[in-house]
Amino acid sequence: MIRETEELSARSLICSVAAVFLAACTPKMPEGYKENLFPTGFESGPRPGNYFYSTWFGRHLYSMQEEALWSAELPEGEALVIRLLVLPTFSYPTVVRLNLREDGEGGFVQKDTFGAGGYEAGRIRNQYAGSIPTQDVARFRKVVRDLGFFDGRIANGFDEDVPLVGPNGEPVWGAATDGTTVVLEFKSREDYFVLQRHEAEVRQSSALGMLISEIAQTGGNTPLTPLDVWRPAP
Repeated sequence: MIRETEELSARSLICSVAAVFLAACTPKMPEGYKENLFPTGFESGPRPGNYFYSTWFGRHLYSMQEEALWSAELPEGEALVIRLLVLPTFSYPTVVRLNLREDGEGGFVQKDTFGAGGYEAGRIRNQYAGSIPTQDVARFRKVVRDLGFFDGRIANGFDEDVPLVGPNGEPVWGAATDGTTVVLEFKSREDYFVLQRHEAEVRQSSALGMLISEIAQTGGNTPLTPLDVWRPAP
């Protein structure tokens, strides 16, 4: 009986320590954070559960100390901002932001947090920044133009119903659960675009998958695993 009591006390202590650790690592969200980070109306759509997208994505961006892009006014000389939020099931949430200038210069910032996979947000764990080669700046801007994000060729918002595709191109029925979800945002001087995709949805679009993988690798430490999911064959 004494031994059982000691074991229960030890388990209680471990649970208490874990709870304190999680509380310390989880930032408190201010009221209205999701409305600040995404335009009103982008959280509604035909797929079940879309209503929580702004909340889910917003709390991660807030914990990463990222600001809203949709309402941002770009500094003089800045042509395009690209932001990729990566939410894997079993790894650290990560954001990669590219700031591309009219003169061909560019820079990136990458951050990851102590969040619980793609679920709970956490405080910043690592953060680093660097420059982007001129040829890469030009290529990113060209790919964004070619894919027509600002021209209506891809639905803007969290509401496009994209068929799920398996590793060999076969249809996948039902909702995707485990795996990585990404949020991709673009902000030019005049326009704003956002979409979300699960890795099973990206497999059907080689151009979009390649763009996501190249953005993720900008800092040399990609948060996408396995990488071949995001670089599907054309």
